[in-house]
Amino acid sequence: MIALDFQNILLWRHADALPLSHSNSLDAARPLSKKGLKQAEKMADWVLNALPENTLIISSNAVRAEQTVQSLELDYLVFASLAPNATLDTVLDTLSNLPKNNLPAENLLVIGHQPWLGLLAAQLLNAPQPLPKNATEYSIKKGAVLWFKQFKLQGLRQSTAQKKHLYRLHAAQVPSLI
Repeated sequence: MIALDFQNILLWRHADALPLSHSNSLDAARPLSKKGLKQAEKMADWVLNALPENTLIISSNAVRAEQTVQSLELDYLVFASLAPNATLDTVLDTLSNLPKNNLPAENLLVIGHQPWLGLLAAQLLNAPQPLPKNATEYSIKKGAVLWFKQFKLQGLRQSTAQKKHLYRLHAAQVPSLI
């Protein structure tokens, strides 16, 4: 179990991007391809129809992630700690320390990258621990969204300090099915 307290967590992998050779060898500078722009637009329509109210939207600072989130035409925050090469520990630390006092939100939408996005999904699903650092079995397709809803165990007594939240996969969507 991880210590995130959101009613809904949506994980959106950036859409298809141009190869590294198109970005002057800077991975973070890779823009979306034509296919990726179409994927982002399709998924944005789906996300906008599904997105719960009071959602904090955060994105990696990589160009392809920001282009993906910009398709929503909503306000979002950018975190360099959600970069393509981020570790799962760094991502969890970022998500656990979001400035909730200034940004009260019951829900979270995260736009990011593999492998940490898939590993985060595995954590939300309480996959066996420890997870391999680059577990390919937890891969999320480019442009796809996974939506997790929080649930509470009935009859489980925990102190406030021990409370952790469990999540179930509520929905999964890929651009090719829209």
